[in-house]
Amino acid sequence: MSAQQPDPRGGRRGGGAPRPLRWGILTKSEVDALLTAADAVHPDAVPISNSIAGRGVAGVFAARTRSGLEVDAMGVCRDAEGIVAHQSVYGGAYTSTPR
Repeated sequence: MSAQQPDPRGGRRGGGAPRPLRWGILTKSEVDALLTAADAVHPDAVPISNSIAGRGVAGVFAARTRSGLEVDAMGVCRDAEGIVAHQSVYGGAYTSTPR
C-alpha cells in the first residue's frame, strides 16, 4: 500500500492527521446518566475522571448543560466565590489556583 492509498482500518498509512474519536453508545449513555443525576441533585461541580472517555464525556456534558469546564484539577474546595479547583504546575513543584 502506498502512502496515498486508504488503510483498511480507516486511516492513511504514512502518518497524516489522527482520526477523531467516535461518538459511541457508551459515551452517550454516560452523558445521559450524568445529565439525569445532575438534574436530580443540582450539584455545584461534577468531577469526571481524566481519561480518554472521561474527557469526551466532560466536553459533551459541559456543552449540553452550558456549564464551565475545568481540566487537570488536582483538588477542589469551596470559598466565598464558589467551587475552586487546584492545579499542579511546573512538574508538580507548585500548586496553582486559577481564578
